[in-house]
Amino acid sequence: MPIFLNRFHKSNWLVIFLVAAVIGGAFEAFVSLFMQYAFGAVAWDYSNMPGSLFGGRTCLPFMACWGLLGVVWIKLLLPFMLRLVNFIPWNWRYMLTTVAACFMLVDAVMTLQALDCWYMRLSHDPIDTPIQQFYDREFGDTYMADRFQSMTIVPSDAVRG
Repeated sequence: MPIFLNRFHKSNWLVIFLVAAVIGGAFEAFVSLFMQYAFGAVAWDYSNMPGSLFGGRTCLPFMACWGLLGVVWIKLLLPFMLRLVNFIPWNWRYMLTTVAACFMLVDAVMTLQALDCWYMRLSHDPIDTPIQQFYDREFGDTYMADRFQSMTIVPSDAVRG
């Protein structure tokens, strides 16, 4: 979201609020759809919330929270962060950004692979490869249930075969 919002740093706070609310709500809906179709997973359901949208994948109160977070980021935190970043020499910025991006990418891939292994166990698919066996051993059902407390996985809801 910051990548899209940074161009609005000179805009009125209401414009930032609305753009952040739409981006946050759209991202929430997209991730919810992806999780359900890929893994049969439902991590949140706002169906009973006021202003529920897209079948409970997002709702107006949480979109308002995204909007508020966007305003706080652009109007309060971004100026401070830019001053802080200016203390870092240019040649270090690219290296630190690359390292941070790599850590985030590894985290995202490992999370998806752990969810995939959890899905496979629940759908009684064979766990054959060494990578699957690693995730099966290190990220068992109890571990995953503790980490994703509000998530339910129903393999029959996934569209993959």
